[in-house]
Amino acid sequence: MSVAVPLRVRYAVSFAGLVTIALISSSLLQLSIAYQENQVALAQIQKERAAAASTSIQHFATDVGRELTRASVFARSPGLEGIEERRVAYLRLVRETPSIAGVTYVDRGGRELLSVSQLELSSTELGADRSQDLVFTEASQSRPYFGPLYSREGAEPYASVSVKERFPEAGVMIAEVKLKSVWDEVSRIRLGQAGLAYIVDSDGVLVAHPTVGLVLARTNMSSLPHVQQALGQVPGQEATAYGIVTWDMNGRQVLATYDFVDPPGWFVVLEQPLDEAWAPLNSLILRTAGLLALGLLVSLAASWVLARRMVTPIHELRTGAARIGTGDLTERIHVRTGDELQDLAGSFNAMADELENQMGALRESRARVVAAQESVRRDIASHLHGRVQGQLLALRGRLEEALDVRTDDPAYVQAISEVVEGLNRVAQEEISGLSRRLYPAILRRGLTPALLSLGDQFRPALPVEVEIGERLSGLERAETGNLREDVRLAAYRIAEEAVGNALKHADARRALLTAEVDAMGRLRISISDDGRGFVPDGARNGLGLTAMQDYAAAVGGLCEFHSVPGRTEVVVLFPLPGPIAAGGGQKRSGATW
Repeated sequence: MSVAVPLRVRYAVSFAGLVTIALISSSLLQLSIAYQENQVALAQIQKERAAAASTSIQHFATDVGRELTRASVFARSPGLEGIEERRVAYLRLVRETPSIAGVTYVDRGGRELLSVSQLELSSTELGADRSQDLVFTEASQSRPYFGPLYSREGAEPYASVSVKERFPEAGVMIAEVKLKSVWDEVSRIRLGQAGLAYIVDSDGVLVAHPTVGLVLARTNMSSLPHVQQALGQVPGQEATAYGIVTWDMNGRQVLATYDFVDPPGWFVVLEQPLDEAWAPLNSLILRTAGLLALGLLVSLAASWVLARRMVTPIHELRTGAARIGTGDLTERIHVRTGDELQDLAGSFNAMADELENQMGALRESRARVVAAQESVRRDIASHLHGRVQGQLLALRGRLEEALDVRTDDPAYVQAISEVVEGLNRVAQEEISGLSRRLYPAILRRGLTPALLSLGDQFRPALPVEVEIGERLSGLERAETGNLREDVRLAAYRIAEEAVGNALKHADARRALLTAEVDAMGRLRISISDDGRGFVPDGARNGLGLTAMQDYAAAVGGLCEFHSVPGRTEVVVLFPLPGPIAAGGGQKRSGATW
């Protein structure tokens, strides 16, 4: 069996659902945009720092190459003839350029002929064969060549840089370049608390790193995805990539950026742990989630209030319409919403006014019919009790006179006597009983004695117990509070009809008649019996039930029927004017009046 969901709850859930969907959609869209913007912003920062470091290193390499090229032009004599010229030029170079630790001259055949160092004296008789070294074979006049890294005494990293002299029979200058300035440049780059920057050469071997031990150990970083991507860069293309989500050498997820440094053909790589990079976004997510939760609570409260404001007039309409439908035509629906609901309430009220006017006219019509009926009944009763009964008594007198004239014929006397007795019985029993039923004269004494008398009349055929409430008794005793005659008559007629129905149609064995003034100041008459019962149906009620309803309606009362097998109850309520004092119990039949 399905459970009905209140309209207020359904409206509140619908409104809250719509607001929730809108808030969540908006929040997700904002978070998506913030995610993209945050990633682009972080990558842009990394790109700028990588570009700055790349530019600084490029300037360093360019300065070294320029100084070597300038030194090479001072010696133009080939072979041993130009050794002294070169020695002077090289000494000046190592004194004026702190990053160059020493310079070696190798002739065109690959033999060392001169070596000048900041730490050692110049040597002109070296003779070592360098013809197979990359720094010799890769040297050119157009740009310096940076060879592989090495270290001295396991401490500071160095790189060999070579430049080919620019004249016939020229040899090659090979300089030992300190990379501490490059390492300092890398160490100065800060990316949050745990981010770092490092440089790799064209083979992926570390050139500079905040942890100098990794550089001295010639650690190869080419296994990292972003380093592989950097090493696969095609010469001449855009050499910068940024915003790469990847893993570092420790297996942490990082946001990486690299930039190509040409010369010397190295790559600056920047890495920042992803959790640190996304920390501002995580804070934004938490704030958004908090605001979303607050928004949802506010939307739920607002939805509930809005649904309540919408449903309340609907409930008022339903309640008022139900009361009007049950016959309470005094009910009016008060809805002040300024919309169609208010118009509908006005329509219900107009309908109630019209029905009340019609019911008032109907009650007046019923009252006139009942009054006319009772007037006819009273006239007939008066006529029967007066003229007809008087004529019967006159006929009885004349028959008695005739009996006195002839008394010698027993048969005649017997016949006249039987006629006289019949006239007496008709006058005293039939006509008196019929006159009493047409109009109970005892009602002039009050409703209480009339109901007690009614119980006595039915008691030989059906035991009827009569209970009279003390408040009703007190009301009738009060000289200014007597019930109206039409109310007493209607109550008596309904009680008489109900007890008669119990006797004739319900095969009842006993009945109970109660009359009282209830707490709301209404006269309440109840007639119940233990008969077989019936199914009350307003469309198919018999004449007796219809007559009871007419009597009640004629004086503004209400008559209801409740019946099940074994019990039937007729309840009548009559409005009484003025406040009625509370209190009082019940007074049984036979009580003194």
